[in-house]
Amino acid sequence: MSTIVKHLSRRRFCTKTIPIVDTLVMVRALEEKKFPSEQAEALTETLSCGLKTGMERIKEELVKSQESLVAKGLAKFRDEIQKMQTEIGAMQVETRRKHNEGIHKLEQMVIEIPSDAMKEFQQLKADFEATKYIGVNYAIITLAVTAATGLGLFCLMW
Repeated sequence: MSTIVKHLSRRRFCTKTIPIVDTLVMVRALEEKKFPSEQAEALTETLSCGLKTGMERIKEELVKSQESLVAKGLAKFRDEIQKMQTEIGAMQVETRRKHNEGIHKLEQMVIEIPSDAMKEFQQLKADFEATKYIGVNYAIITLAVTAATGLGLFCLMW
């Protein structure tokens, strides 16, 4: 038997094996191919350990790649959230601006309403003064006509 096989058969470097390979079937198959029992067992153990180590490395790489994908996904998700927050902030600013414009327009209307009301009041006052003047004139003319008629009647009676 070779020195490597003796060394491997003495040293159990892979104590925990995963049932990837049916070791009993593999040992018997090697023995059928005229391998000595110790050499068949050593080869089977070596292959099992190699497969286990390879599977562990693949598993580690898959975990790393999944972690990487998750990290990228989270980064993209965070970017999307920040973008949405920025858009929401812009929308809030625009809403506040429109709200303030609306309030300013209402304030202007409140200022304009008394101004318009004052204009109408001044117009009504002017119309009243004109009407009052016409009314006083009408009253004076009526009194004058009545006085003249009364004076004419008084003169006739004398």
